[in-house]
Amino acid sequence: MKKTTTILSLCLLLAFFTQVNAQINPTTDSTNRSKVTLSVTIATQGVGLDVKYAPTPQFAIRGGASILPISGGGVYKVRSEPTDVDFDVNFANAHLMFDWHPFLQETGLSRKVVVTAGAGYFWEAKGDVVVSYRGTYKYGDILIPSSDLGQLYGNVEWNKVAPYLGFGFENVFPSKKFNVGFALG
Repeated sequence: MKKTTTILSLCLLLAFFTQVNAQINPTTDSTNRSKVTLSVTIATQGVGLDVKYAPTPQFAIRGGASILPISGGGVYKVRSEPTDVDFDVNFANAHLMFDWHPFLQETGLSRKVVVTAGAGYFWEAKGDVVVSYRGTYKYGDILIPSSDLGQLYGNVEWNKVAPYLGFGFENVFPSKKFNVGFALG
């Protein structure tokens, strides 16, 4: 269980902090740079596609969509007895973001800082879980079989509109067609 939880936590952190960008026409010269880029994103809201339009080097408008359909389950130990957990999570959103590179004239890492504000519209944002205890539950001297315990059902739904404010690091004018950046917000 600890190994599974650790691996799942590391994957979520990696997805949370990673954004992969594929540039349409990247250049290093800001005067000849491409004003439109296409990005593939991997984040906590799923896998998506963004189109970014940068009218000036410091400001950009980004729009896109992401999906995250995950279903699964497993058997875990609770009080050394097997417990079935089945879940179904679905996220699907469209978002509009405004990027600002406040330190573009600087050198080094500060040049890559980006501040982002925007919002997303979730046409699907829900999760369901069913938990079934398969062992014999001991309550004092009383033994209760799993058939008498029943199942635990859980459901969560999020708001349709969600604001976003964050910051991150990215190459403003990448010299390669493949670029990795991250954002936290």
